[in-house]
This record gives sequence, C-alpha cells and structure tokens, in this order.
Amino acid sequence: MALTKLSSFILANTGVTSGTYGGSTPWQSMTLSVNPEGQITSIANVTPSSLVASGSATSNIIVLATSVATDVVNTYAHAYTTGLFVANTDQSIQVGVQNFANTQNASADFALYNNLGTDTSNYVDLGIISQNYNTTINSFTAANPGDAYLYSNGSNMLIGAYTAGKAIKFFVNGYNAANVGVVINAPNTVSTTTSTGTMTIAGGLGVSGNVNIGGTLNVTGNITFSNTTINNVTVNTTDQVVTTNTTSSTSTTTGSIVAYGGLGVVGNIYAGGTINGTLASTGVSAGTYGGATSIPVLVVNAGGQVTSAANVSVTSGTTITNESSSGSTYYPILTTATSGTISAANTSSSGLSYVPSTGTLSATVHTSTSDRNLKENITVIDDALNIVKGIDGIRFNWKDNHLPSAGLLAQQVAQFLPELVMTDDKNNLSLNYNGVIGVLVQAIKELSAEVDQLKSNK
Repeated sequence: MALTKLSSFILANTGVTSGTYGGSTPWQSMTLSVNPEGQITSIANVTPSSLVASGSATSNIIVLATSVATDVVNTYAHAYTTGLFVANTDQSIQVGVQNFANTQNASADFALYNNLGTDTSNYVDLGIISQNYNTTINSFTAANPGDAYLYSNGSNMLIGAYTAGKAIKFFVNGYNAANVGVVINAPNTVSTTTSTGTMTIAGGLGVSGNVNIGGTLNVTGNITFSNTTINNVTVNTTDQVVTTNTTSSTSTTTGSIVAYGGLGVVGNIYAGGTINGTLASTGVSAGTYGGATSIPVLVVNAGGQVTSAANVSVTSGTTITNESSSGSTYYPILTTATSGTISAANTSSSGLSYVPSTGTLSATVHTSTSDRNLKENITVIDDALNIVKGIDGIRFNWKDNHLPSAGLLAQQVAQFLPELVMTDDKNNLSLNYNGVIGVLVQAIKELSAEVDQLKSNK
C-alpha cells in the first residue's frame, strides 16, 4: 500500500488562538476540530477532572478523525493526528488507530519517515489491512487480507533487545510461554542442547537451500537427505556412527544401512551374522572336504580365501589324545609322501621310539643339518672360554617325573648365547644343545692356546 507524507505549505488563518496546549504540570489533553483541508479550526485544553472516571485516570483516550486531507500527488486519502498520550492506571494504556472501511485499499498504519522520506522510500510502516484488502492490485502479495505487518523501505530494519541477558521472542497461536516458537539470544551464544544457542526453534525447521555449519552438528532425531532417510542415527563422543534400527538384511536393498554402490573400509569388518556375497574365484573345486575317513588339507591366502583344498585319508574313528604320563613306548608314524594323500604308514620299532612319561625320544643315530652351503654370516665365536666360565654344568631331577638328569640352565645360556634359547607357548625355555658344542670346541682351543703359551715361556 502507498503511504503519503504531506509537503509544507501555508494555510489560511482559521481564527485559532496561537499558543501552547496540553502539558504535564498538571498534565492536560485537548479537544480539536479539523476541517476537510486538515486545518485546526478550534482547540481547547481538557482538564484532568473531565477525563477521570470513578476516581482513577481513564485507560483509553480516543481521538476520532472525521475528515481527511487529500494529497494532490496520490489518489489515496490519509488521516493525520498528533498528540501526547499519558495515563496513570493499573490497566494497559493503548493508542488505537482504526479504519472502519472494509474495502480493497483500506488499512490502518503508523508510518515514520526520516529526513529523506517519501511515499516510496526511507520509512517504516506498522499497520494492518482490511478483510477485503486486495493484495494483488496493491502489489502486497506477501500478505493475506486481514494481516498485520511491520517493515521498512529504503533502510535496514533493526529489531533487538539492547539489555544484556535479554532475548527476542516470537510467539504464534497464543501468547503463553508454550507459544514461543523462536528465541534469539546474544550473538556467539554456544549451543550445547536443543534449547541453547544464539537461535533456538521449538519445532521443526524447513530449509529449501544449503545449510552451512561451522561447528558440531548434534542430532537426536532423524536426518533426511533428498529421497534417502537415515533413522535412529547418533554420532557418539568417539566419532562412531551408531544406528539402533534393527531392520534385517535379506538382500542388497534391505537392512538398517543400505549403500547403493561400493563401500570402502580402512579397518576390520566384524559381522555377528551371515555375510552373503560373491568372492573372486581362486580355482578351488567346490565340494566337501574332510569327514570320518579323511582330514582336509587347506591353503589359505592373506585375504582368508582357500586357494587349494585336498583330503588326506585316515582310519575311520581315529582320535588324537594328549598322552604325557604313559610309560609305554610309542612309535612315530612315518611316510614317504611329501604331498597328496597318504597311501601307507610305517614305524620303526628299533630305530625310533618315544616314551611320554619321560619325554624321551630315542633314535639309533640323530643328526642335525650342518652343511656350510646352508649357512651365512659365518664367524668364529669370540671369548668362548669366558662364556663357558659363565654357565654351570648341573645335575637335577625333572619336576613332572622326578627322574634324575644332567645338563645346563637355559636362563644362564641365554645371557651369553640368546640365539640358542627358545620360548614355547607355555613360556618354558628350551635349549639348542648342538649350539653349545660349538662354544665348547672354541673354548678348548682358547684354553689350549693359553697352555701352549705357558709352555713356551718356560
């Protein structure tokens, strides 16, 4: 709607006595008579007593404009009234402006102009339009008939709460606390909950464009992206994405999380249920391996895939028992096969035997691989005599069977020759006695050299 500001011009004398009307000691109101040209034709002060009802100041002062001034530039007519409104009452004091017309151009407005104000710019307008207001012909299609409005034209619109700790609140559908939908607090107010931050909204927020977030996004409800909906998703303090959706997966398009495309994972994947899919072929023949009469032999690559599989035949019903106390003599099974299946098994009752109770493995001849062609980094053992001096030859009994024996302590040898000592899965140490022989040989040579030196000095 258009607003009109009257230009300055000289009015004809109406006979009104010039002077000051109204005041605050005591405060006074006034009565006015205005002609169709907007001139004051009579004016008089009204004393407080004439405005007092039942001993208290009135809560409403009504000024009726029965005539209007017409702007020669604009076709619309506006009523202009100026006055001071004061009261001292336990009721609200209101300034009322009402336009009784219910036509397509009718509205009631408070309009304020700055020094450059015109009908089309540099003003602020607070008003309400009639129920039959035509928003189309008045180019006010943002409004509906009967709407109230506040806007500025040609200037920034500043709406704020100046005092620290105060907020701007917008209420809808009532003016109780529950009807406050938007609260604007001080800039840079940190948001730690849904009810804290520079702006809080009690309800949903619809955004048709982009949303840029410079901090952390905390979501307790659902997040919807275009046609994809993620339900019951949270991101915890360790940056884990967690969904409590329990939808079962029976295909590539079902489950609590569905990805249309590849899925890249840097770490491990642990599945509590079944993983269905197709692995790259490794050339292994599909079938059943192992059973009552065979043992499966498998080769598995680093990806956990079986790259070869074969059966090894065994006697039906064969079981394996951990025997450690029997004093009987056992004979290890021998075969000439190095691959494929075992067609025959052999033992040697005179050449190789084992007694579980003593842990004694007996063989007519025992050899250790010692070919020079199989060795590298060959050096002579230094200071062998002092190594021998640092270890003790001892006699002892085994704890499990109390049988006497003799030998060395692996812990002592490990101080000088750690490469000869091994640790098993029970954290027990074992010793490569063959390696000790090399130290003894070199120690004897060092001792022999010392003896020869003493003989030559006589």
